[in-house]
Formats: sequence, structure tokens, C-alpha cells
Amino acid sequence: MDGVEDAQDTVVRLETLDQKHLPQVADLFREAFANKRCCGVFAVAESVAGMQKRYASYPAEKFQLGVVALRGDEVLGFCQMTTRKLPIYPSGAHHCEAGEMYIETIAVSDRARGQGIGGKLLRWSEEKARAEHMKKLTLEVFQGNRAIGLYERFGFKIVPPDGDCVDACCENVIVCCFFGRPYGWCHPKWGTHIMIKHLE
Repeated sequence: MDGVEDAQDTVVRLETLDQKHLPQVADLFREAFANKRCCGVFAVAESVAGMQKRYASYPAEKFQLGVVALRGDEVLGFCQMTTRKLPIYPSGAHHCEAGEMYIETIAVSDRARGQGIGGKLLRWSEEKARAEHMKKLTLEVFQGNRAIGLYERFGFKIVPPDGDCVDACCENVIVCCFFGRPYGWCHPKWGTHIMIKHLE
């Protein structure tokens, strides 16, 4: 019996996001994004209470678009998506179009890297988007992030910049301040990529 229980504890399973997961999700959020800087000075860190308050303000549908990867009761990965009709974090970071599902956050704990958890989360996100009859799945990633290769293997493609980079930077000034680095496509080593996977 102990052997069966031990085997079950090693299996990574996905579970729809729930309030009970938020303390560990907040810890994972800090771990994954601690190197991002607000105004170039302050590390991004959301308290458990802050995250719980934020999710308490969200409609119930938001939880249905979130998932955690668990080994036993330990949260090793997290993915949160949104659509045009739901709020997004950070506010104003992205404007969803009709038929678009946007991955606003995807993170895997450092201690669980290389175990296929990122792939599990991406497969779940695509299945969820297709179940909701979405036309495309999108995400945003910092240039140079090693996860870009994973996203490309799952069929995501980088969207070329559209329009003047000054306009892009101005439209995303909140995120620019939040992450403390140039945002947009003004320089090949700065900013972010929008990536898209068409589902039709």
C-alpha cells in the first residue's frame, strides 16, 4: 500500500484553480517573476493576501480558465488564461479580440523544470481554448526567454510588430513600468514577443 501511495505522489496531475491553491500560486509567482523589476528597482512580488483579494474580485469564470500542476498537494506549475469578457492581470497589459484566448501567466517551479510540466499546461490551454470555440491562442514572452523554443514546438509563432514601436511602447506604458525594462520591439534584445497559435 505504501508503494502505491508513493507512486501516486510522483504523478503530476492538473487541477482547476481554486482558492485553496492561491497561497502556493503566489509563492510560485514570486519565484518565477522575482527578477522582473518595477520601475527598474522593486522586485515584483504579490502577497498571498493581495492575490486572494484580486481573485475575490474576479468573476467565477476566471477560475475555470486557471489550472495548477500538482504533485501530491504541491503546486509545481500554474497557468491562467483570459478572454475579451474577463479582467486581465496586470490591468491593460493586453487587449483580447473576439475569438481570442490569452495566456496571461504560465509558470513552472525551478525545482520541476525539465519534467514536461510546461507542455502539460500548454496542452491544457489549447484544449480549453478549443472547447470554448476560440479562433486563436496567444501569449506574450520576453525576448530571449528560453521558453520561446517550447512555445514554438507547440505551434506558436512570433507575430511581427505592427505599426510604430513608439505607439506600442506608449500603449503599454503600465507594463513597461511594472517590469522595469523597455517594452515593445524598438531593439532586438529588448521588450517582448506576442506569439500566436491559430486554432482553425
